[in-house]
Amino acid sequence: SFILPGLIFFSYFFYTKNGVLTVDLGQQYVDFLAFLRHNLFSHPLRLIYSFSNGLGGSMLATDAYYLFSPFNLLLFLFPQNFLAQVILVIIGLKIAAGGLTSYYYWQQKTAKPFYALATSSAYALSGYVIANHFNLMWLDSVILLPLLINEIDHILMQKKNHLVLITFLLWFTNFYTAFMALAFGFLYLLTKIFSFNKKKQWTIFKSYLAKSILGSFLDAFMLLPVFVEMLQGKVASSANWSWGFQFVPYNQIAKLADGAYNFHEMQEGMPNIFIPLPFLLLTFFYFLSKKINWKPKLANGLLLLFLIASLFWTPLVLLWHLGQFPVWYPGRFSFVLIFLALNLAITALNQQENVKLWQIAPLALIALGLILFVTFNDQSFDFLNETAQIATGAFLALGLLFVAFIYNKNNYASAFFYLIIELELVINLVLSLGNLAYQKNYDYQNFAKNTTQVTNYEAKHDKGLYRTEKSFYRSDDDPFSANYYGLSNFNSISNQHVLSLLNNLGFLNNSNSYTNFGGTPITDDLFGIKYYILPNEE
Repeated sequence: SFILPGLIFFSYFFYTKNGVLTVDLGQQYVDFLAFLRHNLFSHPLRLIYSFSNGLGGSMLATDAYYLFSPFNLLLFLFPQNFLAQVILVIIGLKIAAGGLTSYYYWQQKTAKPFYALATSSAYALSGYVIANHFNLMWLDSVILLPLLINEIDHILMQKKNHLVLITFLLWFTNFYTAFMALAFGFLYLLTKIFSFNKKKQWTIFKSYLAKSILGSFLDAFMLLPVFVEMLQGKVASSANWSWGFQFVPYNQIAKLADGAYNFHEMQEGMPNIFIPLPFLLLTFFYFLSKKINWKPKLANGLLLLFLIASLFWTPLVLLWHLGQFPVWYPGRFSFVLIFLALNLAITALNQQENVKLWQIAPLALIALGLILFVTFNDQSFDFLNETAQIATGAFLALGLLFVAFIYNKNNYASAFFYLIIELELVINLVLSLGNLAYQKNYDYQNFAKNTTQVTNYEAKHDKGLYRTEKSFYRSDDDPFSANYYGLSNFNSISNQHVLSLLNNLGFLNNSNSYTNFGGTPITDDLFGIKYYILPNEE
């Protein structure tokens, strides 16, 4: 459960010889991680406040959003020159850990380990994880979500649990996706207590509420400063609420296909909800099972519909994203929808019932409908190439074959199921990541080495308080990588007052970043820019 998802992910980069740096990881996160490595043990107070952060500002919300994953301690085990390679290791280990924690949860739900292994691999290498592997700060919540649901299950059974610890870890590692995971946990609890008597409902709810609040209060030392900074940042800019849809809802069906990802989808596409297609059919099979009571079916059906509507209905999109439309990377909460779908699928697998024709027929219609949609809409979605269409059709057929003729009829059914799931996960990963372009590690390493040499020399010869800027460009967050006080900044928690000031002074900027392009000798003097780093073309 740990080794295979990590190995599949590493193997792709080993064989393609790609570096992992791309989009925001190469333009933003790598700089923050370099800053953490420069300062955590040598200048820890800079993690509270730093002049590298734009015009100078608190770093607490930046730490809480980008840097406080325990996995980041691995950065200190390797030389600075290997920063990009260590980031790839961290991402791979997070994916592997997601497989481990989800297996720990799901192996309690089935007597057949291969089913739990297949489900955990499907979760660890789901469409959400593949599409957001470079948003590595979100992956900690993916790891902790199965543990959160496990502790909620213990509360439901009124057993000893560690909900306080898991709640604290979620908030601490990334408050943004923690909100999504904890909100789902609350909704999951409601679906479970739906069928309890009122006295037991109230007892369980009080226990859950007390422990969730305590776990949140333990992280108040970080959450309160983050809240204050958020009020000065994106929350200060209001979103346009409406009752409309973000996109045509039925187009979301295309994202169920293999390889449904590319650069356009990253920027302004639809949420990534891919799970292996046999699991998709089994999610529907859950509602067709005769052995499952109608009450959990009703509760889980309503929760599933609510999460699906949250993918495209504007009020729910804003609710899940803290009142702001996602800038790139749509549907950032979709890992909870994937978890729920897989949880329903393994519950159906565990029933071990004899499948009837009336249960197979709806699944066959769903599979046929998806194949036809993928085939006839290939011109509308550029990721639906011929290979993706063939893979989608093949694994839908294998899923139907499994449910109709192999499931519960053969001693090797679970092993066969595991193999086809792993095969589809590999194909989806190759098709999805093959649509992206990655930067060369050398480009970043060369920049960081040369500029750090300059800034170290500068610091030795002038120990005053001043800013430095460059006449060339790599990233808006170069001051973090090269360890100097600059003006440019790219941060999802940018102070809107600073952005307004620099915009009014004519500096190049967008909603969460700004650069020194547009500065003059007067603004250089105003902001204390004393030195410029010039490129040596040799």
